[in-house]
Amino acid sequence: MPSAPTSFSCALCAGTQYRLVVRGQTNRQQACGHGEISMAEYACTSRHHGQYYQVVACRRCQLQALFPLPTATAIEEAYTRVQDDGYVTIEPSREIAFTKILHRLSRYTKPPGKLLDVGCYTGVFPLLAERAGWDAYGVEPSRWATTVAQRRLPGKISQGYLAQQAFAEATFDVITSWDVIEHVTDPRQTCEAMARLLKPGGWLFLSTMASTAPVVKLLGSRWPWYMPMHLFYFTPKTLSAFLTEAGLVTQSIQSYPHYTTVQYALWKLEAYLGPVARGLGTVAAKLGLATKVIKIDLGDFFLIAAQKPPQPSEAPAKAI
Repeated sequence: MPSAPTSFSCALCAGTQYRLVVRGQTNRQQACGHGEISMAEYACTSRHHGQYYQVVACRRCQLQALFPLPTATAIEEAYTRVQDDGYVTIEPSREIAFTKILHRLSRYTKPPGKLLDVGCYTGVFPLLAERAGWDAYGVEPSRWATTVAQRRLPGKISQGYLAQQAFAEATFDVITSWDVIEHVTDPRQTCEAMARLLKPGGWLFLSTMASTAPVVKLLGSRWPWYMPMHLFYFTPKTLSAFLTEAGLVTQSIQSYPHYTTVQYALWKLEAYLGPVARGLGTVAAKLGLATKVIKIDLGDFFLIAAQKPPQPSEAPAKAI
C-alpha cells in the first residue's frame, strides 16, 4: 500500500497550515494507513467512535479534516468491499426519515423528472423517490449494498464512484446525497461532478455534519461523529464554498434531524456507556419500546439546497 501524505494541504483552499481541533484514540501509524483498513470502520452502522488519530482545521478557511489519512485508493477499496448486514435492521427508520425528506424537497421541485441519489447504499431513498413519481437512479461504491439496491430498482443502480459513471452532462433534474460528502476523498471533484450532471435550473440536496455546532464544542473529542470513516467536517460556509466553485448557488440551509429506533440508538451508545446502555436496551425491549422510532436533532447536521443557474430564458425557481 502506498504511503499516505504527511504534509497538509487543505482540500478547499490549498492552505498548508493547520490547527488541532481534537485528538482521537488511535496512533499516527494506524491513521497513516499502514496495513489493511478494517471494512467495519467504513460500514454505515460502524461503532468506531473516537478511533481516529486527529482532526485538524485549515488556518486559512477553517475546513476540518482527519489528518493524516490513508491513501484515497485504500479508502475507496474499503468502501467497495464493505458489507453491512446490520443496516437492514434500521431501514424502517430510514424510510421514515427519507419520506420526510421527500416532502421537504417538494417545496423546491416536484416530479416528474430524473433524480440521482449519490451514495444510495441499499437503495431505500431512490426506491421511495421512484414511488413518489421520480425517475430515480442511484450510485453506490459498496458491491454488497449495490446488489441489495439493484434488487429494489433493477437497471437503475450503478456500482462504483460517481466519477466512474457514464452519465451524460445535464442529465438530472435533482441530485441528492445524504450523509455522504464527508466520506469522499475529494469533495471538490465530487461537487463538480454532481454539478455537471445537473440540468440548468436543477437542484442539488446534500446533508452532512455541522462541525462547529454548539454540541460539538461541548462534547469535544467525545462527539460521536468523529470517526475514521468521516474524512471531512464541514460548516455551511465551507460546503457552500465547494458548491460555489462548482457553479451552483446555495439557496437554503436547514437543520437535518435523524430518525432511528431506541434499540439502535442504545446500541450505538454502548461505545460510551457500556453495560448501562445494554441494560437500558434490555429494559426497552421488555417494555416494547425497542423498535420505537425517535427523532434526534442536536443541531449537528444540516441540509443544504443548491441550484444550478437556469438558462437565461428560464426564470429561477423560488426557494422556500
